[in-house]
Amino acid sequence: MSFLKATLLTSGGTGSFGSAVLDRFLTSNIEEIHIFFRYEKKQNDRRYRNQALYAEHS
Repeated sequence: MSFLKATLLTSGGTGSFGSAVLDRFLTSNIEEIHIFFRYEKKQNDRRYRNQALYAEHS
């Protein structure tokens, strides 16, 4: 049993680097991911993309 919780915090989650980091870590054992971005439309697009990626790996 582990008492440590793996958490990722990234800013610019809709940019090219932020998207690559998120795609990589969405399939890892990180329990919690926090993403900060400025644009609401890009945030919504990223949310749907994350849900699709998660569904593929579940």
